[in-house]
Amino acid sequence: MTTNVNTNTGASGATNVPVATENLSGAITQRVKLVLGATDTDDGDVASGNPIPVTAFALPLPTGASTSAKQDTGNTSLGNIDTAIGAKADAAATTDAGTFSLIALIKRMLGKLPSLGQTTMSGSQPVTMASDQPAIPVTVSQTLFSVAASLTRPADTTAYTVGDAVTDSTSAPTTLSLSSVGSGNSSQIEIDSVIVTSSVKGSVLPYFRVYISNNAMTATNDNSAFALSASENNNVCAQIDMGAPYAAVGSTRLERHDLAIVCTTSSTNTLNVLLVIDNAYTPASGEVFRVIIKGRRLG
Repeated sequence: MTTNVNTNTGASGATNVPVATENLSGAITQRVKLVLGATDTDDGDVASGNPIPVTAFALPLPTGASTSAKQDTGNTSLGNIDTAIGAKADAAATTDAGTFSLIALIKRMLGKLPSLGQTTMSGSQPVTMASDQPAIPVTVSQTLFSVAASLTRPADTTAYTVGDAVTDSTSAPTTLSLSSVGSGNSSQIEIDSVIVTSSVKGSVLPYFRVYISNNAMTATNDNSAFALSASENNNVCAQIDMGAPYAAVGSTRLERHDLAIVCTTSSTNTLNVLLVIDNAYTPASGEVFRVIIKGRRLG
């Protein structure tokens, strides 16, 4: 609590002068205001606008404090910072492990980022699948196809023996060519069914083997022993024994189904077919044989 104590200066006729005090637990304590200034000089009372001047000139620095006298490491780092960062004109770094500026390394990294859109394998980043990556579902677009071609044998009735070629000429035969088989040139297909029909229904029906290739095959003269070169035989994607024929209305028919034979079409999206007789058979003059292939386009 603030109280005042009156004092007398002792001068003649003087009055009492109050002195500011505080009562601290029953003890009267004088209140004193700080005044700034040297001896016999009044620089004003201490206030927020006239604070006590303080200097730490002679105080000891804490352990590890920096001084202006010795900062070599920091100064060296600051002096090299332009070189380390580099200039905008710096070329991209040529390796990941060499000594290059930061800008050169960033340019190398940016150069490795793929551009937007689809690209070739050689232009793509290599990716290794995680060992626990589950199977990625793949949907293959499939459409059905049915293609056919016919040949008319020569105008004779020369009997065939087992292994003879059945073609359209005894001197300049051609291979049956089925076009527009796949979804495009050199595309994959699955052959599910092969059907061979004859325009004649005789007392003895023909048995056939069918050769299918995506490359050219040299046709053998009709009624001659069928033969393929080694390279032609290597390109045959299917050799199918047609099994027992049956008589249809006015014709003969041989059918094989559920074959599931995968082939690739030729560079012009065709398949080439040759017929080989598999029994002793006397044909009709100008008899027409037709080959029908059905299946699925695998993309």
